[in-house]
Amino acid sequence: MPRPTDSGHLNLTEVFRRVQLELQAQLALSRLIEHPSTAGTACENHWRDILDDYLPKRYIAAPAFVINAAGQRSRQIDIAIFDHLHSTPLFPNNAAVHISIECVRAVFEVKQTITRQWLRDAGEKAASVRALHSNPQQSNIIAGLLAATSIWNPTTFQHNLTRALSSLPPTHQINLGCALNHGSFDHTPNSCGMGHEAHCSVTREAHSGVARQAHCGVGHQACESPSPANGAVNPTSSTSQPKKNAAAKPTSRLLISQPDESLMFLILRLMNHLNTQPPTPPADLLQYLNPPHNQ
Repeated sequence: MPRPTDSGHLNLTEVFRRVQLELQAQLALSRLIEHPSTAGTACENHWRDILDDYLPKRYIAAPAFVINAAGQRSRQIDIAIFDHLHSTPLFPNNAAVHISIECVRAVFEVKQTITRQWLRDAGEKAASVRALHSNPQQSNIIAGLLAATSIWNPTTFQHNLTRALSSLPPTHQINLGCALNHGSFDHTPNSCGMGHEAHCSVTREAHSGVARQAHCGVGHQACESPSPANGAVNPTSSTSQPKKNAAAKPTSRLLISQPDESLMFLILRLMNHLNTQPPTPPADLLQYLNPPHNQ
């Protein structure tokens, strides 16, 4: 039998599509478990295994509590991604390690379905971590929500996701999310300068570089269009451009993948976020000696 010809190419998109199909099957099997906490743990394990496959070795993904030198603790995080090159778990535990705030880079909630309520809950957990920084407003911790599907159908997914994300306060913002069956999203929140958080442009992005843009419809024309990402073409119109002689105002940006590229979009954008963060300085663990006792 003749040997197949070596094409010298690799279709990375097709590789991710097949891995995504495998993950979808695993999550579907987990949903057959009738005990809720057991089913939830199974889903978390599948997502953590995927992240472990792709994360650089300096990062660990694990269920965790996050603490600071003042003895304050976050809510339980389903999957925390932390840099262990210059730090160490302060309370190793198989169920949930306790790690210092200085080494945390991302926190993810894992649910079976994305809903408005679970986005709020993920935002609250992210806020409980960000608040541990001495200056929470400068926290660059990525927050996300991972699920197999969403409560919205493919037609209404973009619209309802946009509304749900725009309702979150700044400290509760969600940056990355995945509903494998409907698409992944990358959210860059910024104040519109109009007294509220608004999504002034939404892009449905395909990896072919062709994108479709919609507008938030919040009743103003002063927000600028976002810069193209990863070569995507963002169509613009007069309604999306800042008025002449008006100060340019930052906008929020929401990119959503095609459903069959959900996993590829999530992994590559997560890696990009991690790679563009400032290097993690060695944690001064001596400051954790003798933290204040709770009154």
